[in-house]
Amino acid sequence: MDPLCQSLPGVSLLDVDYIQSELAAAHQMREAGAHQAEFIVSEELAKYARREREQSVEPAIRDLYRDADRIRQRILASPGLDQGDSTRRLMKLLLDGPVRRLRQLASSDAPSAGQAAWVLSVSNNEKREAVL
Repeated sequence: MDPLCQSLPGVSLLDVDYIQSELAAAHQMREAGAHQAEFIVSEELAKYARREREQSVEPAIRDLYRDADRIRQRILASPGLDQGDSTRRLMKLLLDGPVRRLRQLASSDAPSAGQAAWVLSVSNNEKREAVL
């Protein structure tokens, strides 16, 4: 085609080189977008997996607090002890470290997190009952 045709109203003249360069640019943009999408998906999957691991120890954490509160109630029922608020604060202080560590283990994908939570929630129950 004569390049002067481009000056006619309603006529666009595109050569093969131009079309190929536009296609290459579009392909590069799609590639970059695909890589970005893959990164976003992998990050979100990692966040989801971390939340799932953290939630897996929540029942054990609730058990720790329940057991500690039961112990606190028994202490309060003992003669001469009526300091409920003090013992509740003590209980929370005692459990804060183990609970935080369990959550850290769970979020770090440590396979032992679930086992550690189970051990903390059920270990030595008989020994504790005997002491109380």
